Amino acid sequence: MLISKKKVLSLKHINFKNLTIMKKLFLFAVLALFSFMNINAQGESESNDGSPYGWSKGDVYLSGAVGIWSTKMGDSKENQFTAMPQGGFLVTDHIAVGAQFGYMSSKSEINNNVTSETNTFMAGAYGKWLCSPETQFTPYLGVGFNYLNEKEKVSDITYDGFEFGAGAGLLFSLNEHFVIGANYAIASYSTLKSNVDGAESRNTFTAGLDWKRLDFSLGYRF
Repeated sequence: MLISKKKVLSLKHINFKNLTIMKKLFLFAVLALFSFMNINAQGESESNDGSPYGWSKGDVYLSGAVGIWSTKMGDSKENQFTAMPQGGFLVTDHIAVGAQFGYMSSKSEINNNVTSETNTFMAGAYGKWLCSPETQFTPYLGVGFNYLNEKEKVSDITYDGFEFGAGAGLLFSLNEHFVIGANYAIASYSTLKSNVDGAESRNTFTAGLDWKRLDFSLGYRF
């Protein structure tokens, strides 16, 4: 951030939202680094049997991801909460498929007056490719598809549509059953249409760095 010579750096000139983004992305980068180091260590080990907590064909699991985002700039304030339970199984050592359900709530305010409040429900399916299922730290790539039902409370308008997305993440096995993860949505495309007569579809494509796309999960492997 560039500061004019006529200005003195103070708290009001600091964009705390950007600082939070940096902390989130730093954490994700640290997890990626540990994953890379762990894979190399596995490859250099004399015993190449893999971690006892690795993944393999036939594993069944349940997990839940949660994301919380909040920012305030001047008289404006925004809050967002997401929750995404998932269930799936490995059809091969590397490929996992499953179903997911989700809920997202977002609210915008100016001078404590609500300008936008949206609740979104979603349900769909996904697939993941585990890059190194034999290790305790497992990076993955994933794609997903969701049906969306969105309601804007202020205008009382309901939208229905679909969403397609691609992402990446890291899984870390705490023990034989419990797994934690960090998940980042790389890109997504959605199309929504309201219940208003004559309304046109609202198509949205999003990609890039945004810490709202980063969430964390806890899972249980049977």
